[in-house]
Amino acid sequence: MTERNPAHVARRVPAPDLEPLEVTDENFGDLLIQSAKDALAYVRGEQTGARVRMRAAVEPALTMPPPEVYDAARIHGLRVRWIVSE
Repeated sequence: MTERNPAHVARRVPAPDLEPLEVTDENFGDLLIQSAKDALAYVRGEQTGARVRMRAAVEPALTMPPPEVYDAARIHGLRVRWIVSE
C-alpha cells in the first residue's frame, strides 16, 4: 500500500443508525461494484440494504449575470497584454 497525504485520508462520519463503513485500497473495488448494484436495485424499486440519502432540490442562492461578450480584437488585446497565446 502506498503512503498517503494526510489531506487525502478519508473521514468517517457514521450515521447514528448505521455501522461505520471502512474504505481501503483493498476493498474499494468491491464496494464500488456493490454500490452500483444497490443503486440499480433502488431505481428498479427493489428493497436493498443500501444507504440512501435524499436531498431536497433547492434553487441556487446565487445568480450570475451572463458573461460579457468578447470580440476577437478584445481577446487579442488581452493575449498581448498578458503575453499568452492560445
